[in-house]
Amino acid sequence: MKLSESLRKNIIETGIGRIVNKFHLPKRRNVMIFEEILTNYIKTSINSGHGEEMKNIAKHWAFLYIKNFLPKIITRIPNEIFLNTIMRNVWTNIGLLDNFKITRKGKIITITTLNEGISREIGKNEFSQGLWSGVLSALYNSDAENIETYQYKNTCKYTFRLKDTPLNISSKGIDRYCDFNTLHKQFSNSSFENALKSKTFVLKGNRIFFRGKPVVMGENTLFHIIGHKGPLIEKVAEISYECFRKIIDKTSSMERKIFFLKNMLQIFGWGQTTIFYRSNGDIIVSMKNQPYGIQKEEDNWKFLSNVVLGYLFLCDKNYTISKTVHRPKVLKITFNAQ
Repeated sequence: MKLSESLRKNIIETGIGRIVNKFHLPKRRNVMIFEEILTNYIKTSINSGHGEEMKNIAKHWAFLYIKNFLPKIITRIPNEIFLNTIMRNVWTNIGLLDNFKITRKGKIITITTLNEGISREIGKNEFSQGLWSGVLSALYNSDAENIETYQYKNTCKYTFRLKDTPLNISSKGIDRYCDFNTLHKQFSNSSFENALKSKTFVLKGNRIFFRGKPVVMGENTLFHIIGHKGPLIEKVAEISYECFRKIIDKTSSMERKIFFLKNMLQIFGWGQTTIFYRSNGDIIVSMKNQPYGIQKEEDNWKFLSNVVLGYLFLCDKNYTISKTVHRPKVLKITFNAQ
């Protein structure tokens, strides 16, 4: 089912600062981010010698995703059939990749892919290896070890061996996840669906574009895991700045830039956003009903904070993150330019 059709049939439900995918039961909380920011962070980390860390982050997220967000009835379907039919349709139709096929011989599993999201942008990378390892480890209840990889920008081939021991990664629990991400009150303002209707965002096939730049949508836990375990988080702000400076008019006023930031955070699903500009130059970004992850560790907002910081470099390169305050369903980040 195409992304546009998912919106029409309310499989993907959007609201102010919130995107929920209801194809999987229970609901999962999605967010969006510019593909360039995510892929360049992954590329920078890998090129700096942190490939193994990025592989483990991807494996952690993919494992939790499969274990927690698939309907129990899926366990009755053979894994190869499930992946080659249901999940292939889901992942191709939201633009994560163009195609893939999985085959199994005993404990050896081979996956071939066409134009998968991360690899089509940066080529060889350990992150994609970790994603597939996490998916297989969760489905087969056996730690999937990557034993051979061929990665090119348009096509990849992975070979995994299923170990005799399972992979165990704890989560905070689906009930707690759903409770945190439940929105009890709706407000009238910008949403992703409205942005599509107004042509602020453009769908090309099943990929989302803003001002010519692709945007990716996915379950939000990844960014909390990166916040905890990701290397070079301090590089995210500069990567973010390099992305935004190409699409935001540098001559626009401070007010226009802040207004765009507010709407972008809401449309991208990061929460109902209010931004305060103080006379001393401080900027406070306040988000209600921000997305919570399924990971067992506390939620971590370092990645998001640095993406916002990079955007604020458009206003003043001297901005820094001075304080982050997190209460239930409220996140406040203070940026200081002194």
